[in-house]
Amino acid sequence: MNKFKKYNSYKDSGLEWLGEIPNSFDVLMIKNIFRYFGSGSTPKSTNIHYYNDGKINWLNTTDLKNELISFTKNKITKLAFNEVNLKLYPKNTLAIAMYGQGETRGSVGLLDIITTTNQASCMMYKSFNAIEKYMLWWFVSKKSNIRAINTGATQPNMNQDFIRNLFIALPPLKTQQKIASYLDTQTQNIDKEIALLEQKSLKYKELKQTLINERVLRGLDEGVKFETKRLKDFIIYTIGGDVIDVSYWGSGNELTYTAGKNPVLSNFDNFQARKRTKENDILIARNGDGFVHIPKLNSIFTNVVQLVRLSKKVNIKFIWYCLEDIKFQINRMSNGDFIASLNKEMWFNSFLNIPPLKEQIKIATYLDEKTGKIDDINAKIKDKITLLKAFRKTLINDVVTGKVKICD
Repeated sequence: MNKFKKYNSYKDSGLEWLGEIPNSFDVLMIKNIFRYFGSGSTPKSTNIHYYNDGKINWLNTTDLKNELISFTKNKITKLAFNEVNLKLYPKNTLAIAMYGQGETRGSVGLLDIITTTNQASCMMYKSFNAIEKYMLWWFVSKKSNIRAINTGATQPNMNQDFIRNLFIALPPLKTQQKIASYLDTQTQNIDKEIALLEQKSLKYKELKQTLINERVLRGLDEGVKFETKRLKDFIIYTIGGDVIDVSYWGSGNELTYTAGKNPVLSNFDNFQARKRTKENDILIARNGDGFVHIPKLNSIFTNVVQLVRLSKKVNIKFIWYCLEDIKFQINRMSNGDFIASLNKEMWFNSFLNIPPLKEQIKIATYLDEKTGKIDDINAKIKDKITLLKAFRKTLINDVVTGKVKICD
């Protein structure tokens, strides 16, 4: 990787969000960089003749991934193009999402194809004095700033005038080319490293699932007899949750409690004793999602889950591993499209291979140890990915904005 140094001298840009910039950079409005601006429209989705067998690219803001755009998820027909009076935009057009949910607003893409678009994208093309690829990297680096200065309603939207009047610190063409080429190479290298780590993480997850599958079906010791039982054969009590906002779905299929540091029923005296979780309780999603969770003792639960209390003839952690295996197998067979089928009735009627209680405990203890090690490895991989993504973001920003200069 190239070493960096500072530019010879810096000046105040006159704008707080741009800060100091190299003396060789000029402060310009976007409208002084691109000759043409445009947008598009959305053909009526109820007209099948506008979409069926469509061949014309039609850009949505979901296609904007802060990179080159080589395809669009949606296509329209020539009939839609003509009747809605749409326009085709050439390659090297820069597109920015003027509005959209979540992180969409402010996302950009540089066309590597010819496409039309909907009304949510601002299209900029035919630059006077800029290299389009550099402009892509500039918008990527300044996305959070642009979103911050964009004012409006609760879900603020941009418009073309807002974008046209944005200021940019623009370096000379030769510097733009150098920066664009450098970032193309470096971000590709970082992205490849991230992809390899993600593949590695996926293999460890598959190893974990294979390990669980082998042990819950075959056990640890030869000669141990298994009985085939349904989950409901061991249920001694079940109840749906109350509609109380004390917990919510967290990341990674984990139930996160929000009722204080010690969310136990003693904090909620008006709840009956039957509403608190006890030993051998498990929480499952009442509809879809495949969520299975062993709660802490004395926790309360919401209407999105079903509490299932199991007989002490089974070990709760062993049962949890069995249900995790069932969920994984269904997911694999259905290509991930299993949400609608995984409900409490499906879980209650699931067939499980049940060994004697002592063997269940041995298997659960074994899997805790082995899967724990795999989880630790994956946590370290996740940390590396997080660091690489942060480094990528910082690198783009520092190089594009002139905080550092690329050395030959």
